Amino acid sequence: MSESQQQRKGFLGTIQRIICRLVCDETPPPPTPVRDPLRSFEPGRVIILAEFPPELKLTPQEIVDRVARRLDQVNLEQQEEVRLPPERVVILRGPKLWLASVQGDVPAARQDPARLFRFIDGLHQAIKKPPLETKPLGQDSEPQPPEFPPAPGGEPPQPGGGSGDQPPGPGPVAAARAITADADGFDLRAASPNWFASGSKNIIGGGPGGWPSPATPPTNPNGPQPWEFDLSPTLQPPEIGAIDVEVAILDTAPALADLLDAYATWVGSNHPRPLNPLLQSLLADPSSGAFNVADRYGPSAALGPSGALDVVYLPTSMPSLLGDFPYPIPSHGLFIAGIIRLLAPKAKLRLIQALNNEAGGSITSITQALAAANHPGRTAPLVINCSFAMQIPRPNDISIPPDMQGVPQATIDSMTQTLHDTFALISQLPDVVIVAAAGNTGIGGLHPLARFPAAFEAVAGVAALKQDLNTPPAPQLTDYSDQADDQPVEGFAAFGGEVTGSNPSIADAAKGVLGAFIESWPIPGATPGSFSTQPNSSGWARWAGTSFAAPMVSAILANLFSEGRSPANAVNILDLASDDTSVRNAVPVKQHS
Repeated sequence: MSESQQQRKGFLGTIQRIICRLVCDETPPPPTPVRDPLRSFEPGRVIILAEFPPELKLTPQEIVDRVARRLDQVNLEQQEEVRLPPERVVILRGPKLWLASVQGDVPAARQDPARLFRFIDGLHQAIKKPPLETKPLGQDSEPQPPEFPPAPGGEPPQPGGGSGDQPPGPGPVAAARAITADADGFDLRAASPNWFASGSKNIIGGGPGGWPSPATPPTNPNGPQPWEFDLSPTLQPPEIGAIDVEVAILDTAPALADLLDAYATWVGSNHPRPLNPLLQSLLADPSSGAFNVADRYGPSAALGPSGALDVVYLPTSMPSLLGDFPYPIPSHGLFIAGIIRLLAPKAKLRLIQALNNEAGGSITSITQALAAANHPGRTAPLVINCSFAMQIPRPNDISIPPDMQGVPQATIDSMTQTLHDTFALISQLPDVVIVAAAGNTGIGGLHPLARFPAAFEAVAGVAALKQDLNTPPAPQLTDYSDQADDQPVEGFAAFGGEVTGSNPSIADAAKGVLGAFIESWPIPGATPGSFSTQPNSSGWARWAGTSFAAPMVSAILANLFSEGRSPANAVNILDLASDDTSVRNAVPVKQHS
């Protein structure tokens, strides 16, 4: 069989599996969203984080057997039956330690969130270990203990009714643990509920900074195109001698049928509509395998050709809709992939479905996506782009999102540590850097501190700048942007697009980021939360948010990686190339439009 025949057979096989996934009985229905007032948690679900040395080479079944034995050893005041299906085990590979995220069912607590919280809080207190150490960005030193800064001006407020005696976020273990590690190093380290994140204003900071707006950019026959970017010579992708670099985009992913339709509509050479060059660079010709699909029935780590866009669909546990999000955004991840393709054309791009069409995800889906990003057999340096911000209350949050009010402080701490440890483990790898959007909760000239995961020390947070970098006082943060990061050495700021209007804000028709968008354009309705659609005639849109500033930093770091730079060296070079006139580490990148 020829290579082209193999590609076509694999492509048709993928289509068959996708169709089966849509119509066969074997596909489980999506989980029912949790309702008010605690709709942010999956009913009756607990995540248990275990650790073990890589040389144990444990299977998922062996992991759940060990976790079950360890749970039997923990003498809790509230005992519960916990079911541990091995198919729900996610393994994260670190340099000296592996983590297993084990999702368990607590049947008796499915209809009783308070009971679930009490059980998880007791379990977490009994098994928790100090948060994993992190390797600060820009440093080649050994990993350091995590830092969770106090609120400016005094003691942090206690969100969710927590006690003032509790430490702000995960910290050192205050009392002896109820269990000890196995002789071969297997141990439990944390437990938390499976927290749902969505693009709604009450859950992860309002989604993008503004609605996308229709765009049909003109093609410039004699010069730079309006969708292209300017970069300084020190940040350009190398022309020769480049090494392979992977960029994993943890985000939404359009359905395969929609990607195929976008190719037929805006890329095919025989179609009367104008060619969309950016979509062409992302999708090319699917019949020849130029973009690669890995679905839940195939090996999600399977790489396509170096120039192809991998689209990785994962068997995630995500809510179908959490509410409050006015319009679906499956193109969000594709838009980000287009930014990185333009700025780092030689990087291998992998779009990994960590979020659903409404930007809904969970601790589980993000953990699965991190595992898929650091896939077995990876040899190339890796940049992980996280253009989402999770609204888990921080120790110094003044206001608490409505969906988190009433959640015990101990539960918030358990979620913070679970997320921290998963990101910290991946960041310990010597050839990986993680970049995340800071969040879009800024208003009235106030820029709150970055959300998680950008606020973690192991992650480079990115704020959004206005378009014009030349008009004093420049550069300036957009009104919607959060601060880039807590630690100045880690955070960056880049062009994120400007908005017009309010309630809702819409990407400015001239100063929004221009990128690939394949759905119908959403148009705000007359009443809050309503919208209509306008046919998409070009495959383009303008958009705004820290979501679109983050991939600019990811792409530049990928370019520096491709020159053989270490993550620490790449971060330092980008730091030196950035402007600190009025905004710390303002990255010099500008779109021609």
